Amino acid sequence: MRASIPKPLQKPHPPILIGASGEKVALGIIAQHAQMWNSFGTPEVFRTKIARLEEHCWRVGRDPATIEKSVLVSGTFAIGDARRQVDAYAAVTHIVFSIGPADRACVRRFAEEIVPSYRASLE
Repeated sequence: MRASIPKPLQKPHPPILIGASGEKVALGIIAQHAQMWNSFGTPEVFRTKIARLEEHCWRVGRDPATIEKSVLVSGTFAIGDARRQVDAYAAVTHIVFSIGPADRACVRRFAEEIVPSYRASLE
């Protein structure tokens, strides 16, 4: 087996992100091995999956807070409802938008009107 060249900057390895939603097997693997997890679903579905992930983590002796959680959202949120929609995913560390070319104007408005309010709340 050949060693990877160049070596990764992170030690001992780059963070492992697993995208999965299976509550019995996949979330158990994530609890044991991943530093980041990506899935999809409504805020309610995602909260349920986070609860299952936490159960797996406690079973293997891991603090579930050590796993970054991201959700894949298809499309964009309506600007007038964007804050409520984003806040509904409060249990995640990242929201990933899957968008098409038609969504570019909405993404620009989201970046200009919504994102700054979250940055201000972090300061």
